[in-house]
Amino acid sequence: MDHAAADRELLLRGVRRELERRPAPRRSREALGPLPRRPHAEAGPATRTLATATGRPVPDLKRMLKLALAAVLLLPALALVAFGPRTSRPVPPDRVVVTYWEKWTDFEGEAMKACIDAFNRKQVRNRNGDVIFCRYLSTTQVDRKAMLAIAGGTPPDLVGFWSQNTHVFADMNALIPLDGYIERDGFDMSRYADVYNEGFRHRGHVWCLCTTPASVALHWNKDLFKEAGLDPERPPRTLKELEEFADRITDAKKVNGRVTCIGFLPPEPGWWNWAWGYWFGGKLNDGLEKVTADDPKNIEALEYRAAEKIDPSGGAFQ
Repeated sequence: MDHAAADRELLLRGVRRELERRPAPRRSREALGPLPRRPHAEAGPATRTLATATGRPVPDLKRMLKLALAAVLLLPALALVAFGPRTSRPVPPDRVVVTYWEKWTDFEGEAMKACIDAFNRKQVRNRNGDVIFCRYLSTTQVDRKAMLAIAGGTPPDLVGFWSQNTHVFADMNALIPLDGYIERDGFDMSRYADVYNEGFRHRGHVWCLCTTPASVALHWNKDLFKEAGLDPERPPRTLKELEEFADRITDAKKVNGRVTCIGFLPPEPGWWNWAWGYWFGGKLNDGLEKVTADDPKNIEALEYRAAEKIDPSGGAFQ
């Protein structure tokens, strides 16, 4: 079944129904005058167009819908061309090229680029003895752009997704499982921690490998600790100490009563807010089947955030 054609037909029907429901303009047939015939090619049937009271033709509905559909399909393609990924460097001749689209930009994107450049300098060869060149492209909204490329029949070889994207693309048959390649090349999966190996799998297949798994940790600036009269070799060990140390750093950096530096910003950068429950001893799930978002310790974490006025918006807690 041609799903694209079915979708287009469904859209056409919806537009027709909407137009049919709209009341017709209150003009008499005499005011409109006779229906003129539009010039046409000999091979095609005569086509009639309505004329407005001003004498200007109303565009043919079917042609308008076709043009609108073409525009809808064309705009994402143009956006992909104009704002899509950008290659890192020209490809040397006589290379097997592997195209890699990466979600990271800015300094994370530069770090990934450094890894790719190091790989290319090694002149790694495939099973046939050909040198592999990885063409690295860094982009935003990589999931949307990858789907457009996959649907258009020009997909990249590798895509740097987030973990939550993988199973979605796998269920849409937009990814190739890696099991056969892992078995063929004897790739050692034990190099990854068990928690990551579990995340690679979906519906009995391995769909991805990780490059930048998240490790949340508390970093402290020893220079700021010194300026605030704190021991630079002793980080805070409890939430109470974290609050106290942060307040002392904030106060130490004030200029004429104006805040110039915040000791600690609890909701920043924002993507790890879901972990607050764990720091209070809670957990978000019990195995693969049971969600425990209402764990009393998770609720305690939310109450703490509310009491401290830490980013009160619910969306920030994800």
